[in-house]
Amino acid sequence: MHRYSSVYNRLEISYMLPQIFELGFITSSIISTENSVHVRNMRLCR
Repeated sequence: MHRYSSVYNRLEISYMLPQIFELGFITSSIISTENSVHVRNMRLCR
């Protein structure tokens, strides 16, 4: 039972890690897009 649970945990971690990386990549791309838009707006204001 313990061995089964450890294998299950490993599978769960290997399933979760790509989602976490994908989420981080999406949020970082959104943040960079917002920053570039903000910089563009500031340049237009000047």
